[in-house]
Amino acid sequence: MNHHHPLHPALLAVLSLSLVTPALADDGGRMLFNFAKPDVAQAWQPVNDGVMGGVSDGRFKITEQGTMDFFGTLSLENNGGFASMRSRRSDLGLKADDMLLIRLKGDGREYLLNLYVPTLKIAYSYRAAIPTKAGEWTEVKIPLKDCYATSFGEKVPNSRPVDAPKVNSIGFMLSDKKAGPFRLEVAWVKVVGGSASARSGPTTRTFAYKTIPGGTLEMVVHFSPGSKDSDERPAVVFFFGGGWENGTIKQFETQADHLASRGMVAARADYRVKSRQGVSPDKCVEDAKSAVRWLRANAAKLGIDPDRIVAAGGSAGGHIAACTALTEGLEAEGEDRTISSRPNALVLFNPVLRFDGVPRLMGRIGDDERLGKALSPTLHVTKDTPPTLVLFGTADRLKPQGDEFVRRAEEAGFRAEVFTAEGEPHGFFNRPPWLQRTTARMDEFLTSLGYLKSAGDVKAEEP
Repeated sequence: MNHHHPLHPALLAVLSLSLVTPALADDGGRMLFNFAKPDVAQAWQPVNDGVMGGVSDGRFKITEQGTMDFFGTLSLENNGGFASMRSRRSDLGLKADDMLLIRLKGDGREYLLNLYVPTLKIAYSYRAAIPTKAGEWTEVKIPLKDCYATSFGEKVPNSRPVDAPKVNSIGFMLSDKKAGPFRLEVAWVKVVGGSASARSGPTTRTFAYKTIPGGTLEMVVHFSPGSKDSDERPAVVFFFGGGWENGTIKQFETQADHLASRGMVAARADYRVKSRQGVSPDKCVEDAKSAVRWLRANAAKLGIDPDRIVAAGGSAGGHIAACTALTEGLEAEGEDRTISSRPNALVLFNPVLRFDGVPRLMGRIGDDERLGKALSPTLHVTKDTPPTLVLFGTADRLKPQGDEFVRRAEEAGFRAEVFTAEGEPHGFFNRPPWLQRTTARMDEFLTSLGYLKSAGDVKAEEP
Protein backbone atom coordinates (compact mmCIF):
# COMPACT_ATOMS: atom_id res chain seq x y z
CA MET A 1 0.00 0.00 0.00
CA ASN A 2 2.99 2.27 -0.53
CA HIS A 3 2.59 5.97 -1.14
CA HIS A 4 4.81 8.24 -3.24
CA HIS A 5 8.44 7.16 -2.94
CA PRO A 6 11.69 7.76 -4.87
CA LEU A 7 12.32 5.57 -7.88
CA HIS A 8 15.38 3.39 -8.25
CA PRO A 9 18.10 5.03 -10.41
CA ALA A 10 18.29 1.93 -12.59
CA LEU A 11 14.59 2.27 -13.36
CA LEU A 12 15.10 5.87 -14.41
CA ALA A 13 17.94 4.73 -16.65
CA VAL A 14 15.64 2.20 -18.29
CA LEU A 15 12.99 4.90 -18.76
CA SER A 16 15.49 7.27 -20.33
CA LEU A 17 16.93 4.70 -22.71
CA SER A 18 13.44 3.74 -23.84
CA LEU A 19 12.89 7.32 -24.97
CA VAL A 20 15.82 7.49 -27.36
CA THR A 21 14.03 6.19 -30.45
CA PRO A 22 10.37 6.26 -29.55
CA ALA A 23 8.49 6.41 -32.83
CA LEU A 24 8.28 7.06 -36.51
CA ALA A 25 8.01 10.80 -37.10
CA ASP A 26 4.97 12.25 -38.79
CA ASP A 27 6.92 13.24 -41.89
CA GLY A 28 8.24 9.70 -42.46
CA GLY A 29 11.41 10.36 -40.53
CA ARG A 30 12.32 8.67 -37.27
CA MET A 31 12.06 10.52 -33.99
CA LEU A 32 15.39 10.28 -32.21
CA PHE A 33 14.74 12.57 -29.22
CA ASN A 34 11.36 14.04 -28.41
CA PHE A 35 11.71 16.37 -25.43
CA ALA A 36 7.99 16.14 -24.65
CA LYS A 37 8.37 12.47 -23.68
CA PRO A 38 8.41 11.29 -20.02
CA ASP A 39 11.79 11.39 -18.27
CA VAL A 40 13.68 12.34 -21.43
CA ALA A 41 15.92 14.54 -19.24
CA GLN A 42 17.39 11.34 -17.79
CA ALA A 43 18.92 10.60 -21.21
CA TRP A 44 20.99 13.83 -21.22
CA GLN A 45 23.77 15.38 -19.16
CA PRO A 46 25.67 18.72 -19.14
CA VAL A 47 29.43 18.74 -19.82
CA ASN A 48 31.16 22.12 -19.43
CA ASP A 49 34.71 23.45 -19.58
CA GLY A 50 35.13 22.74 -15.87
CA VAL A 51 36.57 19.42 -17.02
CA MET A 52 39.43 21.51 -18.49
CA GLY A 53 39.65 24.01 -15.64
CA GLY A 54 37.19 26.58 -17.02
CA VAL A 55 34.26 28.18 -15.21
CA SER A 56 31.49 28.29 -17.84
CA ASP A 57 28.03 27.43 -16.54
CA GLY A 58 25.80 25.47 -18.90
CA ARG A 59 22.70 23.59 -17.81
CA PHE A 60 19.38 22.43 -19.18
CA LYS A 61 15.78 21.83 -18.19
CA ILE A 62 12.64 20.41 -19.78
CA THR A 63 10.04 23.16 -20.14
CA GLU A 64 6.31 22.91 -19.54
CA GLN A 65 5.92 23.17 -23.33
CA GLY A 66 7.88 19.93 -23.75
CA THR A 67 11.11 21.43 -25.11
CA MET A 68 14.70 21.23 -23.91
CA ASP A 69 16.09 24.59 -22.73
CA PHE A 70 19.92 24.72 -22.79
CA PHE A 71 21.11 27.89 -21.09
CA GLY A 72 23.81 29.46 -18.96
CA THR A 73 26.84 31.73 -19.15
CA LEU A 74 29.92 31.20 -21.29
CA SER A 75 33.17 32.27 -19.66
CA LEU A 76 36.63 32.60 -21.22
CA GLU A 77 38.43 32.59 -17.89
CA ASN A 78 40.98 29.92 -16.94
CA ASN A 79 41.43 28.92 -20.57
CA GLY A 80 37.81 27.80 -20.69
CA GLY A 81 35.20 28.74 -23.23
CA PHE A 82 32.68 26.00 -23.86
CA ALA A 83 29.40 24.72 -22.49
CA SER A 84 27.63 21.62 -23.76
CA MET A 85 25.07 18.95 -23.16
CA ARG A 86 25.05 15.48 -24.60
CA SER A 87 22.90 12.37 -24.65
CA ARG A 88 23.96 9.38 -22.63
CA ARG A 89 25.38 6.49 -24.62
CA SER A 90 22.90 4.29 -26.46
CA ASP A 91 22.42 2.62 -29.84
CA LEU A 92 21.05 5.38 -32.07
CA GLY A 93 20.69 3.17 -35.15
CA LEU A 94 22.23 5.67 -37.60
CA LYS A 95 23.44 4.99 -41.13
CA ALA A 96 25.93 6.78 -43.34
CA ASP A 97 23.33 8.44 -45.58
CA ASP A 98 21.20 9.73 -42.71
CA MET A 99 20.53 13.36 -41.95
CA LEU A 100 19.54 14.85 -38.59
CA LEU A 101 16.61 17.26 -38.63
CA ILE A 102 16.54 19.50 -35.55
CA ARG A 103 13.79 21.94 -34.57
CA LEU A 104 15.28 24.68 -32.44
CA LYS A 105 15.15 28.30 -31.36
CA GLY A 106 18.37 30.14 -30.55
CA ASP A 107 19.72 33.53 -29.59
CA GLY A 108 21.54 34.37 -32.82
CA ARG A 109 24.78 32.65 -31.80
CA GLU A 110 26.33 29.73 -33.67
CA TYR A 111 26.13 26.43 -31.84
CA LEU A 112 27.70 23.10 -32.70
CA LEU A 113 26.28 19.62 -33.16
CA ASN A 114 28.62 16.94 -31.81
CA LEU A 115 28.53 13.25 -32.70
CA TYR A 116 30.38 10.86 -30.39
CA VAL A 117 31.79 7.44 -31.22
CA PRO A 118 33.70 4.94 -29.06
CA THR A 119 37.36 6.01 -29.14
CA LEU A 120 40.51 6.13 -27.04
CA LYS A 121 41.16 9.65 -28.29
CA ILE A 122 40.56 12.52 -25.85
CA ALA A 123 38.05 15.33 -26.51
CA TYR A 124 37.21 13.77 -29.86
CA SER A 125 33.95 14.21 -31.75
CA TYR A 126 32.48 14.80 -35.20
CA ARG A 127 31.06 18.26 -35.55
CA ALA A 128 28.83 20.54 -37.63
CA ALA A 129 27.79 24.17 -37.17
CA ILE A 130 24.23 25.09 -36.16
CA PRO A 131 23.37 28.69 -37.03
CA THR A 132 20.44 30.23 -35.15
CA LYS A 133 18.16 33.25 -35.55
CA ALA A 134 17.43 35.11 -32.34
CA GLY A 135 13.97 34.19 -31.05
CA GLU A 136 12.91 32.27 -34.17
CA TRP A 137 12.00 28.60 -34.45
CA THR A 138 13.84 26.96 -37.35
CA GLU A 139 14.48 23.44 -38.59
CA VAL A 140 18.11 22.64 -39.33
CA LYS A 141 19.04 19.66 -41.49
CA ILE A 142 22.55 18.22 -41.06
CA PRO A 143 23.81 15.30 -43.22
CA LEU A 144 26.02 13.01 -41.15
CA LYS A 145 28.53 12.88 -44.00
CA ASP A 146 29.11 16.64 -43.57
CA CYS A 147 30.30 16.28 -39.97
CA TYR A 148 34.06 16.55 -39.56
CA ALA A 149 36.39 15.09 -36.95
CA THR A 150 37.71 17.37 -34.19
CA SER A 151 39.98 17.00 -31.20
CA PHE A 152 40.06 19.71 -28.51
CA GLY A 153 37.97 21.81 -30.84
CA GLU A 154 40.42 21.67 -33.74
CA LYS A 155 39.69 19.97 -37.05
CA VAL A 156 41.62 16.71 -37.47
CA PRO A 157 43.33 16.64 -40.88
CA ASN A 158 42.99 13.58 -43.13
CA SER A 159 40.40 11.99 -40.85
CA ARG A 160 37.90 9.40 -41.99
CA PRO A 161 34.19 10.22 -42.29
CA VAL A 162 32.09 9.47 -39.25
CA ASP A 163 31.22 5.78 -38.89
CA ALA A 164 27.48 6.42 -38.47
CA PRO A 165 26.45 3.04 -37.00
CA LYS A 166 28.98 3.58 -34.19
CA VAL A 167 27.59 6.98 -33.14
CA ASN A 168 26.26 6.41 -29.63
CA SER A 169 25.69 9.97 -28.43
CA ILE A 170 24.92 13.41 -29.80
CA GLY A 171 25.39 16.80 -28.19
CA PHE A 172 24.92 20.53 -28.48
CA MET A 173 27.82 22.87 -27.72
CA LEU A 174 28.56 26.58 -27.59
CA SER A 175 32.21 27.61 -28.00
CA ASP A 176 32.13 30.80 -30.08
CA LYS A 177 34.66 32.63 -27.88
CA LYS A 178 32.06 35.21 -26.82
CA ALA A 179 31.61 35.50 -23.07
CA GLY A 180 28.08 36.05 -21.74
CA PRO A 181 24.67 34.46 -21.35
CA PHE A 182 23.23 32.08 -23.92
CA ARG A 183 20.06 30.11 -24.57
CA LEU A 184 19.15 27.37 -27.05
CA GLU A 185 15.74 25.68 -27.05
CA VAL A 186 15.26 22.34 -28.85
CA ALA A 187 11.89 20.71 -29.53
CA TRP A 188 13.06 17.47 -31.11
CA VAL A 189 15.72 15.67 -33.14
CA LYS A 190 14.65 13.42 -36.02
CA VAL A 191 16.49 11.16 -38.43
CA VAL A 192 15.67 11.45 -42.11
CA GLY A 193 17.31 9.31 -44.75
CA GLY A 194 18.51 5.74 -44.92
CA SER A 195 17.53 4.46 -41.50
CA ALA A 196 14.43 6.61 -41.04
CA SER A 197 12.09 3.84 -42.08
CA ALA A 198 13.73 1.24 -39.84
CA ARG A 199 11.47 -0.20 -37.19
CA SER A 200 13.67 1.06 -34.38
CA GLY A 201 10.85 2.30 -32.18
CA PRO A 202 7.25 1.42 -31.49
CA THR A 203 4.89 1.34 -34.45
CA THR A 204 1.10 1.52 -34.41
CA ARG A 205 -1.77 -0.17 -36.20
CA THR A 206 -5.46 0.66 -35.96
CA PHE A 207 -8.11 -2.05 -35.65
CA ALA A 208 -11.91 -1.99 -35.53
CA TYR A 209 -12.66 -4.01 -32.41
CA LYS A 210 -16.42 -3.65 -32.15
CA THR A 211 -19.42 -2.91 -34.33
CA ILE A 212 -21.94 -0.48 -32.83
CA PRO A 213 -25.12 1.09 -34.23
CA GLY A 214 -23.98 3.46 -36.93
CA GLY A 215 -20.34 2.41 -37.14
CA THR A 216 -17.39 0.76 -35.39
CA LEU A 217 -15.12 1.39 -32.43
CA GLU A 218 -11.39 1.49 -33.09
CA MET A 219 -8.34 0.60 -31.09
CA VAL A 220 -4.84 1.93 -31.78
CA VAL A 221 -2.23 -0.69 -30.89
CA HIS A 222 1.43 0.17 -30.26
CA PHE A 223 3.91 -2.61 -31.04
CA SER A 224 7.44 -2.90 -29.68
CA PRO A 225 10.53 -2.73 -31.89
CA GLY A 226 11.17 -6.12 -33.42
CA SER A 227 7.88 -7.59 -32.18
CA LYS A 228 6.36 -10.59 -33.97
CA ASP A 229 2.91 -12.14 -34.16
CA SER A 230 4.33 -15.26 -32.52
CA ASP A 231 5.41 -13.35 -29.40
CA GLU A 232 3.62 -13.68 -26.07
CA ARG A 233 4.08 -10.19 -24.69
CA PRO A 234 2.06 -8.65 -21.86
CA ALA A 235 -0.48 -6.09 -23.04
CA VAL A 236 -2.26 -3.02 -21.70
CA VAL A 237 -5.35 -1.20 -22.91
CA PHE A 238 -5.93 2.45 -21.96
CA PHE A 239 -9.32 4.18 -21.71
CA PHE A 240 -9.51 7.97 -21.90
CA GLY A 241 -11.29 10.20 -19.40
CA GLY A 242 -14.07 12.67 -20.05
CA GLY A 243 -16.89 12.04 -17.59
CA TRP A 244 -18.47 9.34 -19.81
CA GLU A 245 -19.55 12.27 -22.00
CA ASN A 246 -16.55 13.09 -24.20
CA GLY A 247 -12.79 12.54 -24.42
CA THR A 248 -10.20 11.52 -26.97
CA ILE A 249 -8.33 8.33 -27.74
CA LYS A 250 -5.12 10.38 -27.91
CA GLN A 251 -5.02 10.95 -24.14
CA PHE A 252 -2.72 8.06 -23.19
CA GLU A 253 -0.56 8.14 -26.31
CA THR A 254 2.58 9.03 -24.35
CA GLN A 255 2.10 6.26 -21.80
CA ALA A 256 1.27 3.69 -24.48
CA ASP A 257 4.32 4.66 -26.50
CA HIS A 258 6.50 4.31 -23.41
CA LEU A 259 5.23 0.86 -22.49
CA ALA A 260 5.58 -0.35 -26.08
CA SER A 261 9.18 0.85 -26.09
CA ARG A 262 9.64 -1.23 -22.92
CA GLY A 263 8.35 -4.40 -24.55
CA MET A 264 4.59 -4.49 -24.02
CA VAL A 265 1.79 -4.37 -26.58
CA ALA A 266 -0.04 -1.15 -25.65
CA ALA A 267 -3.50 -0.25 -26.91
CA ARG A 268 -5.71 2.85 -26.71
CA ALA A 269 -9.38 2.01 -27.15
CA ASP A 270 -12.21 4.27 -28.22
CA TYR A 271 -15.58 3.73 -26.54
CA ARG A 272 -19.04 5.22 -26.78
CA VAL A 273 -19.75 8.43 -24.84
CA LYS A 274 -22.83 10.56 -24.26
CA SER A 275 -21.88 13.50 -26.52
CA ARG A 276 -21.24 11.30 -29.56
CA GLN A 277 -23.49 8.27 -29.17
CA GLY A 278 -25.95 9.38 -26.48
CA VAL A 279 -25.08 6.54 -24.09
CA SER A 280 -24.92 6.26 -20.30
CA PRO A 281 -21.94 4.94 -18.28
CA ASP A 282 -23.09 1.30 -18.35
CA LYS A 283 -22.56 1.24 -22.13
CA CYS A 284 -19.09 2.69 -21.63
CA VAL A 285 -18.33 -0.25 -19.34
CA GLU A 286 -19.74 -2.67 -21.90
CA ASP A 287 -17.36 -1.31 -24.53
CA ALA A 288 -14.39 -1.55 -22.16
CA LYS A 289 -15.19 -5.20 -21.55
CA SER A 290 -15.44 -5.75 -25.30
CA ALA A 291 -11.98 -4.18 -25.75
CA VAL A 292 -10.36 -6.50 -23.19
CA ARG A 293 -12.13 -9.51 -24.71
CA TRP A 294 -11.04 -8.50 -28.23
CA LEU A 295 -7.38 -8.29 -27.17
CA ARG A 296 -7.57 -11.71 -25.55
CA ALA A 297 -9.41 -13.25 -28.51
CA ASN A 298 -6.78 -11.90 -30.91
CA ALA A 299 -3.77 -12.60 -28.72
CA ALA A 300 -2.20 -15.04 -31.18
CA LYS A 301 -2.42 -12.48 -34.00
CA LEU A 302 -1.10 -9.58 -31.94
CA GLY A 303 1.74 -11.36 -30.14
CA ILE A 304 0.01 -11.07 -26.75
CA ASP A 305 0.05 -13.30 -23.70
CA PRO A 306 -3.70 -13.67 -22.98
CA ASP A 307 -2.97 -14.19 -19.28
CA ARG A 308 -1.14 -10.87 -18.87
CA ILE A 309 -3.53 -8.12 -19.92
CA VAL A 310 -3.75 -4.83 -18.00
CA ALA A 311 -6.73 -2.47 -18.05
CA ALA A 312 -5.83 1.18 -17.40
CA GLY A 313 -7.44 4.57 -17.68
CA GLY A 314 -8.03 7.99 -16.19
CA SER A 315 -11.06 9.40 -14.37
CA ALA A 316 -14.12 7.94 -16.18
CA GLY A 317 -11.65 5.81 -18.17
CA GLY A 318 -10.19 4.55 -14.91
CA HIS A 319 -13.70 3.74 -13.75
CA ILE A 320 -14.55 1.60 -16.75
CA ALA A 321 -11.14 -0.09 -16.54
CA ALA A 322 -11.88 -1.01 -12.91
CA CYS A 323 -15.34 -2.26 -13.91
CA THR A 324 -13.84 -4.70 -16.40
CA ALA A 325 -12.29 -6.46 -13.43
CA LEU A 326 -14.98 -6.02 -10.79
CA THR A 327 -18.46 -5.55 -12.31
CA GLU A 328 -20.48 -8.63 -13.15
CA GLY A 329 -22.64 -8.50 -16.26
CA LEU A 330 -22.81 -5.49 -18.63
CA GLU A 331 -21.43 -7.74 -21.38
CA ALA A 332 -22.15 -7.04 -25.05
CA GLU A 333 -24.71 -9.22 -26.77
CA GLY A 334 -23.35 -11.67 -29.31
CA GLU A 335 -19.77 -11.81 -27.99
CA ASP A 336 -18.07 -15.08 -27.07
CA ARG A 337 -18.49 -15.24 -23.29
CA THR A 338 -16.08 -18.16 -23.10
CA ILE A 339 -13.35 -15.56 -23.66
CA SER A 340 -12.97 -13.55 -20.47
CA SER A 341 -13.31 -9.77 -20.44
CA ARG A 342 -11.53 -9.59 -17.08
CA PRO A 343 -7.99 -8.14 -17.03
CA ASN A 344 -5.09 -9.50 -15.01
CA ALA A 345 -4.04 -6.16 -13.49
CA LEU A 346 -5.28 -2.59 -13.16
CA VAL A 347 -3.62 0.85 -13.38
CA LEU A 348 -6.12 3.56 -12.45
CA PHE A 349 -5.39 7.29 -12.73
CA ASN A 350 -7.72 9.22 -10.37
CA PRO A 351 -10.64 6.87 -11.14
CA VAL A 352 -14.27 7.01 -10.06
CA LEU A 353 -14.66 3.92 -7.89
CA ARG A 354 -18.19 4.30 -6.53
CA PHE A 355 -21.53 5.49 -7.95
CA ASP A 356 -23.64 4.15 -5.11
CA GLY A 357 -24.35 6.84 -2.54
CA VAL A 358 -22.98 9.70 -4.69
CA PRO A 359 -25.94 11.79 -5.90
CA ARG A 360 -24.11 13.67 -8.66
CA LEU A 361 -23.05 10.34 -10.19
CA MET A 362 -26.29 8.50 -9.59
CA GLY A 363 -28.06 11.26 -11.52
CA ARG A 364 -26.18 10.16 -14.63
CA ILE A 365 -27.96 6.80 -14.54
CA GLY A 366 -31.43 7.99 -13.52
CA ASP A 367 -30.84 7.11 -9.85
CA ASP A 368 -31.03 3.41 -10.73
CA GLU A 369 -29.86 1.86 -7.44
CA ARG A 370 -29.18 -1.58 -8.85
CA LEU A 371 -27.07 -0.16 -11.68
CA GLY A 372 -25.37 2.22 -9.24
CA LYS A 373 -24.15 -0.71 -7.18
CA ALA A 374 -22.99 -2.54 -10.31
CA LEU A 375 -21.02 0.55 -11.36
CA SER A 376 -19.28 0.78 -7.97
CA PRO A 377 -16.08 -1.30 -8.26
CA THR A 378 -15.17 -0.81 -4.61
CA LEU A 379 -18.27 -2.74 -3.53
CA HIS A 380 -17.15 -5.86 -5.40
CA VAL A 381 -13.52 -6.35 -4.33
CA THR A 382 -12.46 -9.79 -3.14
CA LYS A 383 -9.19 -11.55 -2.43
CA ASP A 384 -9.16 -12.50 -6.14
CA THR A 385 -9.26 -8.89 -7.38
CA PRO A 386 -6.34 -8.32 -9.79
CA PRO A 387 -3.32 -6.38 -8.45
CA THR A 388 -4.07 -2.68 -8.72
CA LEU A 389 -2.19 0.63 -8.78
CA VAL A 390 -4.25 3.77 -8.11
CA LEU A 391 -2.84 7.27 -8.57
CA PHE A 392 -4.42 10.39 -7.03
CA GLY A 393 -3.67 14.01 -6.30
CA THR A 394 -4.38 14.82 -2.66
CA ALA A 395 -6.56 17.81 -3.71
CA ASP A 396 -8.80 15.62 -5.90
CA ARG A 397 -12.35 15.36 -4.53
CA LEU A 398 -12.34 11.74 -5.69
CA LYS A 399 -9.39 10.80 -3.48
CA PRO A 400 -11.63 9.60 -0.61
CA GLN A 401 -12.94 6.98 -3.05
CA GLY A 402 -9.36 5.86 -3.58
CA ASP A 403 -8.77 5.71 0.16
CA GLU A 404 -11.87 3.54 0.58
CA PHE A 405 -10.72 1.23 -2.20
CA VAL A 406 -7.34 0.74 -0.55
CA ARG A 407 -8.93 0.07 2.86
CA ARG A 408 -11.18 -2.56 1.36
CA ALA A 409 -8.19 -4.08 -0.42
CA GLU A 410 -6.45 -4.50 2.91
CA GLU A 411 -9.54 -6.14 4.35
CA ALA A 412 -10.03 -8.43 1.35
CA GLY A 413 -6.35 -9.33 1.08
CA PHE A 414 -5.46 -8.39 -2.49
CA ARG A 415 -2.62 -6.19 -3.66
CA ALA A 416 -3.44 -2.51 -4.09
CA GLU A 417 -0.83 0.24 -4.21
CA VAL A 418 -1.43 3.98 -4.18
CA PHE A 419 0.64 6.87 -5.53
CA THR A 420 -0.25 10.34 -4.25
CA ALA A 421 0.74 13.77 -5.55
CA GLU A 422 0.65 16.30 -2.74
CA GLY A 423 -1.69 19.23 -3.37
CA GLU A 424 -2.51 18.20 -6.92
CA PRO A 425 -6.07 18.27 -8.34
CA HIS A 426 -7.99 15.92 -10.61
CA GLY A 427 -6.21 15.19 -13.89
CA PHE A 428 -2.75 16.00 -12.51
CA PHE A 429 -1.18 13.07 -14.39
CA ASN A 430 -1.76 14.71 -17.79
CA ARG A 431 0.93 17.39 -17.40
CA PRO A 432 4.61 17.65 -16.41
CA PRO A 433 6.15 16.81 -14.05
CA TRP A 434 3.39 14.40 -12.99
CA LEU A 435 3.05 12.91 -16.46
CA GLN A 436 6.63 11.71 -16.13
CA ARG A 437 6.36 10.68 -12.48
CA THR A 438 3.16 8.71 -12.87
CA THR A 439 4.48 7.00 -15.99
CA ALA A 440 7.57 6.00 -14.04
CA ARG A 441 5.45 4.71 -11.15
CA MET A 442 3.31 2.69 -13.57
CA ASP A 443 6.49 1.26 -15.08
CA GLU A 444 7.71 0.26 -11.61
CA PHE A 445 4.41 -1.43 -10.75
CA LEU A 446 4.29 -3.41 -14.00
CA THR A 447 7.94 -4.39 -13.52
CA SER A 448 7.06 -5.78 -10.09
CA LEU A 449 4.43 -7.98 -11.75
CA GLY A 450 7.00 -9.33 -14.21
CA TYR A 451 5.31 -7.59 -17.15
CA LEU A 452 8.39 -5.46 -17.84
CA LYS A 453 12.07 -6.28 -17.58
CA SER A 454 13.38 -5.55 -14.12
CA ALA A 455 15.34 -2.31 -13.85
CA GLY A 456 17.80 -4.18 -11.68
CA ASP A 457 18.74 -6.30 -14.68
CA VAL A 458 19.84 -3.19 -16.59
CA LYS A 459 23.07 -1.48 -15.61
CA ALA A 460 22.56 2.22 -15.11
CA GLU A 461 25.11 4.24 -17.09
CA GLU A 462 27.49 6.41 -15.10
CA PRO A 463 27.38 10.15 -15.83
